[in-house]
Parts: sequence; C-alpha cells; structure tokens
Amino acid sequence: MEQVSSLISKDTTIGDIVKNYPQTIQILQENGIQCVGCHISPYETIEQGFKGHGKTEEEINIVLNKINSMIKDFKYSNLEEINFTDKAVQKFGEIKAKESKEDSFLRLQVMPGGCAGFKYDFSFDSNKNQEDITINKGNLKILIDKDTINFIKGAKVDYLESLQETGFKISNPNAQSTCGCGSSFG
Repeated sequence: MEQVSSLISKDTTIGDIVKNYPQTIQILQENGIQCVGCHISPYETIEQGFKGHGKTEEEINIVLNKINSMIKDFKYSNLEEINFTDKAVQKFGEIKAKESKEDSFLRLQVMPGGCAGFKYDFSFDSNKNQEDITINKGNLKILIDKDTINFIKGAKVDYLESLQETGFKISNPNAQSTCGCGSSFG
C-alpha cells in the first residue's frame, strides 16, 4: 500500500507523535501501542513499536495513513460548548489573586500522560501564543491551545467542595475511559 504525503513517517519516534499530535493516541492504542501514557519509550520509532507488536509493513503503512489523515483533518470545535461554572471561575480568580497572577491567563491543556493516555493541566501563563484561542468567562481569560480544543468540546469545568472531594472537576463527554485515580482519561 502506498503511503500518503505524511507528517509522520516510520522513523518518527512515538514520543514525538504523542507530544505533537496527542489526538492520535487512540489510533496507536487501537493498533497495539499501549505504552503511550506513563510507560512510553520516547526514543522508539513508530516502526519499531509496531514491529515489536507483530505488525507487517503493510499494516504499519495502513496505520500511518490513518494517523496522517487524522492530523490533516483535525478541526477546531465550537468553543462555546466548553462550560466553566461560576464556582470554577470564582475559585480560579481567588487562586490568581492569592498567587499574585492577576495579569495572567488561565491555561487549560490536555497533555499526554497518566495511565489512561491523557491528563488535564491548569496553569497561569502571562504569555499568549499565536495559536492560542481565548475564552472570556467573567473576569477570567482562558487560553486553550490548538491541540487541546477537540479533546474538551462539550466539557464542563466545575469546582466542588464536599465531604468526599474538594477541587476542580472536569466532566468531559469525549473521555472514553478514565484511570482509577481519576486524574487521566483516554
């Protein structure tokens, strides 16, 4: 089978694929590369990984075509579908003030990691990158990078305070699985 014009080749390391194109993790996992969370071998090429799992050259090319097609077809979602509750906005505001980060943005990222494949990361950032999308929720300005957008479409970010748990909770309809500790998803 002929390979399509590619961003990912057989010589691309699994670590680079996961870092630069986290949206491809599901395809990797569906095709036998389960080590994309906390046990990743970042220096192993995609070809080495697939051959280590018994894939033929033809099967490797088919998966590479799927991955490259997914990367090329990756579209941004409707950002209005990302909901930050009033409690979450208020709590992020309190933390910003406490940490003297009043002039900073709140950055929300989905990153490779955790035992289920992905994890959420919140941080305060004073720099807005060219590819960042800004969402305004009250006095809070939220930055979301282009790789995170489709992972959180339809998500709800809330802040809970109860006897059982206290902290930010993300209800994400795109999460197909979660780990036992609840801090990562796939």
